[in-house]
Amino acid sequence: MRNITIDKKFFKEIIEKKKLFYKQIEKEEFDTAISNLNKETKKCQAAVKQNCDTDEILCNQYVIINCFWGLLRNYCKFWRFLGDNEFQASWNLLQDCFGNIRGIDMASNGKELFDSDNFYKHLLNIEKLYPYKMFISTELIVKKIICSICEKSPYDNDCNHIKGELYAGKFCINIVKDAELIGSSFVENPSNKRCVILINYDKSKPRYSSFGKVWQFSKITPLHEYIIKPKKVLLKQKEFLEYAKALNVDKEQVKNQRFVPVTFYEVTKSTSII
Repeated sequence: MRNITIDKKFFKEIIEKKKLFYKQIEKEEFDTAISNLNKETKKCQAAVKQNCDTDEILCNQYVIINCFWGLLRNYCKFWRFLGDNEFQASWNLLQDCFGNIRGIDMASNGKELFDSDNFYKHLLNIEKLYPYKMFISTELIVKKIICSICEKSPYDNDCNHIKGELYAGKFCINIVKDAELIGSSFVENPSNKRCVILINYDKSKPRYSSFGKVWQFSKITPLHEYIIKPKKVLLKQKEFLEYAKALNVDKEQVKNQRFVPVTFYEVTKSTSII
């Protein structure tokens, strides 16, 4: 991996701005934070454009800084979707956050400056609350692939670029130009976790759905870890029937019971990640 280090001249400004954004996120001022983060992104993009031909090192630093602004922006959007009980969309935003972290970690001092380790652990813990266990993985015969930097085959001796590395402000990726789909399979550990098996649920009653833990988590303060504990409650049969329908519980076993014991999971706020 090519060594990229964020210059100390950026430290003071980044630290001051991230404190401001963290404060806005904790207060759930997501629209304000996103608007301000968009402004920072435009500044970084302008700096990349200005320096891409003359100073590759500086250019790449701006790209990594922008990855951090992107992480915070996607984290804000994630919480907005949670508030609307849009759990599939929030899951996709989680995966976008992981992508931002991969960019941040290209800097040798990125983990400390951008708190990326804390965010990574935090996002992994959030993932555990979702009911997604199986994913779809496609099987392809790739007939033509090119490097995004030089547009030659990555297997060509004339292509010296490494997938995932930064070159003058651009990430090197392999672009599939021609491929044949030969099948798909169900897997537990896919390369792309956005390819989930969709789970239907009633957005008006998320507590009684497979996303009950995620819904509980959405009630705590952003940028905090959580504690999850089982909680036994007695539901009236009418309430239980809603719960049973959502989770495919056998209703016949309890049809003569007035109250039905059910275990829910209570998610409460724990320590701050920052």
